[in-house]
Amino acid sequence: VARWMAERGAGRIVLVGRRGITPEAAPWLATLRGMGCDVLAESLDVTDEAALRVLLDRLRRDGPPLRGVIHGAGVLDDAALSQQDPSRFARVLGPKVGGGWLLDRLTRSDPLDLFVLFSSAASVLGAPGQANHAAANSFLDLLARERKNSGLPGVSVNWGAWTEVGAAAGRGVTERLMAQGLGALTPSQGLMALARLIEGEGGQVAVLPVDWRRYMEHLGGADSLAFLSDVRGTASAAAGPSAHSTVGTTVAAPDLRRQLEDSPPGRWRPMVASFVRERALRALGVDTSRSVDPRMPLGDLGLDSLLAVELRNALGSAIGRSLPATLLFDYPTIDALTDYLLNDVFRMYEEAGEGGEAPSEEAVAAGPSLVASIEELSDDEVDRQLAARAARGAR
Repeated sequence: VARWMAERGAGRIVLVGRRGITPEAAPWLATLRGMGCDVLAESLDVTDEAALRVLLDRLRRDGPPLRGVIHGAGVLDDAALSQQDPSRFARVLGPKVGGGWLLDRLTRSDPLDLFVLFSSAASVLGAPGQANHAAANSFLDLLARERKNSGLPGVSVNWGAWTEVGAAAGRGVTERLMAQGLGALTPSQGLMALARLIEGEGGQVAVLPVDWRRYMEHLGGADSLAFLSDVRGTASAAAGPSAHSTVGTTVAAPDLRRQLEDSPPGRWRPMVASFVRERALRALGVDTSRSVDPRMPLGDLGLDSLLAVELRNALGSAIGRSLPATLLFDYPTIDALTDYLLNDVFRMYEEAGEGGEAPSEEAVAAGPSLVASIEELSDDEVDRQLAARAARGAR
């Protein structure tokens, strides 16, 4: 962003961050200075009001007027809602809420041309494990609207994931989002969007590539995003009669059931295994072309407590029914999940008169009551339990 501003004639750019100039950033700053831009790098916590006041006073005294603010600070501390606590919320809300509030209040007397808040699509669409992140960014959205209503420049950008840079890069996040129909922006696409937003009227704008048909299928029948009802109808109409039959190369559950019924028993397991494999690997952000031992515990592929809940919800949404809260603990491998779906969900062998055993009433009743205890497990505890169950299954 700083380079983008320098290319557009910014005479002086002040970069503020808690770490100051890192060794990795030094060559990049030299490049900006080589473009004729006066670059200052300040080691400062944007939530420190006293320090921020001192910096702003110095900038006003020693240089040209302050004409723009871009607030991009933020941290993540993801966890299931039952694991969130005041300290986790404070850590995430600090840079967003505290920093945004101070930058707004301390620059109201400056002749600003732009005031840009880097928000997140999480505050619009939600995101598993990111209640604190969604809340923090919702504040930025409201702040931008308040500035606009007061006649001040202000835009809050609900960014989707970016490739190469940002919190999602290198964490397998973009792969999981793509499985849900949410794409990622390249840096050049993001900067082009930013330029248009700065020239616009301000307020709140979400910027992210979306395959609406796939995203609506991921949501299933959920009404939690009722404000997307118009999009839901448009996506279904545009997709035609097959809107709910396939997503890319992934077979949706109703079609899978019909294909199983139309296939010989010898084909049932490979078909369900393929379905489970693709859903699991996509949810975990693993390349679906990768060779994976179906007996390998999914914990070895990065499954943690949060992803266990997310994958269970994804599979449940795909097959159109609720699955046990303990699903990934009772069936921690692709093989085990495949057997569970064949025997306990689709009941193919039982209906064909080839045996099979329905889940006990006790197991069904226990599932929902265990959700909270599963979500409260640490990632280390998840790894231990998954490994233990996989070892028992191997025996």
